[in-house]
Amino acid sequence: MSDVKTLVIERLFTLYGPPNHIAEEDQHAFAQEYYDSLTGFSDDVLRKTMNWIRDNHESTFWPTPGAIRKAAAPFLPVSTLNQPLGLDDANWEPKSEVSRANVRRMKEEFHRNMAAQSLGEVVKEIQMPDVSRPAMEAKNRRWRQAERVESAQQLAKRMTGDRDD
Repeated sequence: MSDVKTLVIERLFTLYGPPNHIAEEDQHAFAQEYYDSLTGFSDDVLRKTMNWIRDNHESTFWPTPGAIRKAAAPFLPVSTLNQPLGLDDANWEPKSEVSRANVRRMKEEFHRNMAAQSLGEVVKEIQMPDVSRPAMEAKNRRWRQAERVESAQQLAKRMTGDRDD
């Protein structure tokens, strides 16, 4: 169990003073939010996080519990980085082998597709369409022609009695 009172709350009092923007009767609930949010972290992670907060927090107000949790992420052990913050080991379920195989398959397919295309083909795919006036007028003419052909086909079907079944 981490010592949030000593490692976080008392340090915040030392660094920023009492939270003046919180009414006296609400200060216990205010501190409880920090306890609830930061209890799962080890003492070492909280110590490193508060050192980072001391060196990088630029406001004169206390950082929020969420800001402290976010600052703690780089100091978490590697084995916990894949787990969402705040979940204990009893509730955490690893990915199934089927979902891992699906991710591997998608990754390999992506690499095959990227290897099959040359850089020029990739650049052509992501280039913006030609929006010059002549290109747009030509596109508009093709669109109008397609509309006329479609309406002529519909008219011919109605006249001959054909249906679109």
